[in-house]
Amino acid sequence: MTFFPAHFALALRRSRFALLALFCAAVLPAVPGAQEPPKQQEHFYLNDKVSEGLGKIKALNDAKNGDEALAALDALMKTAEPSSYDYAFMCTVKFQFLLAKGDNAQAIEPMETALTLSRQHHYLEESVELDIMQYLAQVYLIESQAKGVKPDQQKLYYSKAAQYAESIIQRNPKLTGDNYFLYAQVLYYWAMATPEKVDTELLKKSQAQIEKALLMTTHPKEQLWVMLNGLLIQQGDYVRSGEIVELLVKQSPNNKTYWQQLQTIYMTLGMNEKDSKKALEYNIRAIVTMERAQALGQLNTPKDNFTLVGTYFNIGQFERVAELLQTGLRNGSIENDQKNWEYLAVAYQQINRETKAIEALKEAETHFPKAGSLHFQIALIYFQLDKSGQAYDEAMKALELGNVEKPGDIYSHLAYWAFELAKYDEALVAANKALEYPEGKKDAQLLRLKGAIQDAIKERDFLKGSPPDQPQQPSAGQKKQPEPGKQPEIKQPKSL
Repeated sequence: MTFFPAHFALALRRSRFALLALFCAAVLPAVPGAQEPPKQQEHFYLNDKVSEGLGKIKALNDAKNGDEALAALDALMKTAEPSSYDYAFMCTVKFQFLLAKGDNAQAIEPMETALTLSRQHHYLEESVELDIMQYLAQVYLIESQAKGVKPDQQKLYYSKAAQYAESIIQRNPKLTGDNYFLYAQVLYYWAMATPEKVDTELLKKSQAQIEKALLMTTHPKEQLWVMLNGLLIQQGDYVRSGEIVELLVKQSPNNKTYWQQLQTIYMTLGMNEKDSKKALEYNIRAIVTMERAQALGQLNTPKDNFTLVGTYFNIGQFERVAELLQTGLRNGSIENDQKNWEYLAVAYQQINRETKAIEALKEAETHFPKAGSLHFQIALIYFQLDKSGQAYDEAMKALELGNVEKPGDIYSHLAYWAFELAKYDEALVAANKALEYPEGKKDAQLLRLKGAIQDAIKERDFLKGSPPDQPQQPSAGQKKQPEPGKQPEIKQPKSL
C-alpha cells in the first residue's frame, strides 16, 4: 500500500528576484545620491571591464543566445581574480544560466564557489546566500534521484542537501513552511534510499519538519498534508493517517485518490485489529467511506463496487452482499465473472436461502455454459437439501462438461451419492475413478466405501441368484430402487 509518491516533483522553486537584481545592478550604472542611507554591510562594486562585459552577455541572453552568452561569461571569468568580488558575482550569474538550461549538476560548482567566497569576504547579502543554499539543497536532492547514481555518491548528495536545508533553517530570520518542507523532503528520500532497510530515525526527523511547516500557517498547503500522511503510512501509524486523509477528502471531495486511500486505510485497520468490535468499527468506516465517495460520483467502477461487496461480506452482512451482487451482476456495475456469481450463491446460502443460491448458479450457467464447476456447486447444495438424486444428476453434468478444478472430488461425491441411491455399479466405477486422482487418494473413507460397495454388489447378485455383473458407467438418467438387505453404514461426505 503506497500513499506517498515514489518521487516528488522536485523543482527549483525559490524566487530569483534577489539574484536578478544583482545582475541588473552590475550592468546599469549606479547613481550616488546626495545622502546615502546607513549601510548594514560593506558594499562591493564590479570593475568597469567586468560590468561592461556583463552588459554584452545580458544582451546575448536577452536575444536567446544562451550558449553564446555562457561561453562569453566563461571567457570573462578567466580575466578576474578567483577570490575577487567580480569572480564571486559572475559565479552567481553562471549558475543562473545553467539552471535555466536545466544543467543542474553543472550549476553546483559555481553556486558553491559563490557561497564560499561570500562567506569568506561577505560579498553577498544574507538573503542572497540563503537563496543559493536553497538552490543547492534542491539541486543535490534532484541529483540524488538521478538515474544510475551510485550508492556512495547518492549518500553524499543526501548529506549535502540536508546540510544546506538545515543551514537555511538555522540562519533564516524569516522562516516559511517551504523551508521546513524542503528539509523534510531531503530527510524522507534519504531515509528511503534503501527500501529494504528504511531509516526510521530519519523518517521521524522528516515528520518533525513537516509538522513544523504545518504550524507556520492557518491554511497549510495540501502537499504538506500529503507528505505527512505518507510518512505516517511508512511508520505504520494508520490511525493518524486516517485522520489526515479525512481532512484531505474534506478539502478535495472530488479527488478519487484520497477516497481510495481512506478506504484502504480503514480496511487495513480492520484486517490488523485483533479486537473484534474495533475491527467491525473500522470495516463499517470503510463501507461508509465508499458510500460517501459514491454519493459524490467517486469509487463507482465495477472493481470499486466489488470491494464494497467484499467489505460487507467480511462483516457478515450477507443479505446486503446478495442484494448488491444480484443487482450489480445484472446491470453491469459489477463484473460479470463466474466467481462473482459463485459469491452470490454463497451469500444466499449464508442466509439459508439455498433455493435462491441454486437459481443464481443456474443463471450463471447462461453466461458460462461450459463451466462444469457450476453444476457441481449446484449438486452440493442439492445434497445439503437431502436431494441426493438431483445432486447425482448435476454432478454427472459437471463431469460431462468438464472445466472443473478437482474431478477426483466429483467422482468421490458421485460414489457416495450413487451408493445412497443403490446405484452400486455406478458407485463402484465412480470410486475407482476417484482413486485415480490425488484428491481421491487422500480420502481415507473412500477405500472403505469401495469395500462397502463391493459387498453390496455381492449381496445383490447373491439374492438375484446370478453371477456378478461387470460394473457399468454411471448414467445420469438411471434410477433403481434399493434391493433388500442390510447396507453397511458409511459416513456421508462433507460438502465442499
